[in-house]
Amino acid sequence: MVSTSFTTKSGKTATVRSSSAHDYVIAREFINTASAEDTYLTFSGEQLTDGEERAYLADCDMRIAAGDLVKLFCFIDGVLVGDITIGRDIKGRRRSYHCATLGIVVHHAYRGDGIGKALIRIALEEAKQKITGLRIVTLWYLEPNQNAKMLYESCGFKECGRVPGGMWYRDTYVDHVHMMMRV
Repeated sequence: MVSTSFTTKSGKTATVRSSSAHDYVIAREFINTASAEDTYLTFSGEQLTDGEERAYLADCDMRIAAGDLVKLFCFIDGVLVGDITIGRDIKGRRRSYHCATLGIVVHHAYRGDGIGKALIRIALEEAKQKITGLRIVTLWYLEPNQNAKMLYESCGFKECGRVPGGMWYRDTYVDHVHMMMRV
């Protein structure tokens, strides 16, 4: 179980800990708030129920126990401000067990304060220890999101492909950009 802290750029103390199925209420509120923003996430307005979030976190707990997933939450003053997941590609069976996908969300009020970079660093270290055989971590972003691109590049990710017009975002098709890093 991860439990660590760091100081944000603005001097706030951020605490990072492993997620738990018991976190379903705060996790649901967090993702529903991010979804309602309709920014650059997979979610674009959908609202999860307690049952859906509870089932998702229970599945995460099973994958964590199996050594296939790392899921961390970041709190400032008791408020959930960040969520990161690095999960092994289990669909490809053994052929892709060395690959994992990273997903991250930082609350809009806390973006630009170094939380994303710190969460990526902490989660990558944890994933190297917990996901046996991990060699490649991938992620994606939507082309208009240059802040994400700069963050991921500063963490060592490199573009490895794109699907032109691969995602629908605010009434238009935008590039779905894929990045990767070797760990």
